[in-house]
Amino acid sequence: MIALVVLGLIAPRGLQAQTTCNGTIEISYVSTDNPNVVGSVDRVRLRFGAGGISGGTTLTLSNVFFDLDCKAGMAGCVDEGAVVSYKGDSTITTTCANVSFSSNNPMGGAGTNEIVFTANPSIDIPANTFPYCEIQFDIQILSLSTDSTPNSIEERAGFATASCNNSGTASQIGTGSVPAEQKQCAGVTGVLRSLPRR
Repeated sequence: MIALVVLGLIAPRGLQAQTTCNGTIEISYVSTDNPNVVGSVDRVRLRFGAGGISGGTTLTLSNVFFDLDCKAGMAGCVDEGAVVSYKGDSTITTTCANVSFSSNNPMGGAGTNEIVFTANPSIDIPANTFPYCEIQFDIQILSLSTDSTPNSIEERAGFATASCNNSGTASQIGTGSVPAEQKQCAGVTGVLRSLPRR
């Protein structure tokens, strides 16, 4: 009896290519008063970009957020209350070509701590490009910080989810802080008179 042995040739599986999806955000302050007192209006700048994108070429960014004030030393951002106010969508400017931004608090105020800026249309950022474009807007100091750093107001900016054209996603957070001082009352000028000695 002759046994026939059939050998199955197994084709190697296709190698899975590596993919990466990286985005970048930078928070800075274009202008702050000196001294930066309660009532001062400061201008914030958020710059966006993309890092390396293996297996793809583009990062698509639809919205970014900015937290007006955060308690120092706490995970995430815990709202301090009415410490900083957003001055409204009328203060927005951008260098993102053919894109406009609107927020979840268009009239401004301190009632919403996390301001979400939505891009219309979404921004397609080429890989390894920073900065690609930016958004600027105004905030106002309403009070000193209520945490352990009363003269420094911590803030955050970032994006929760941006997508790459390789099915990957990216998220990024940056932090900043602005100084805050109590407004000093103007001194009263008067004439000092010597009291008679007793």
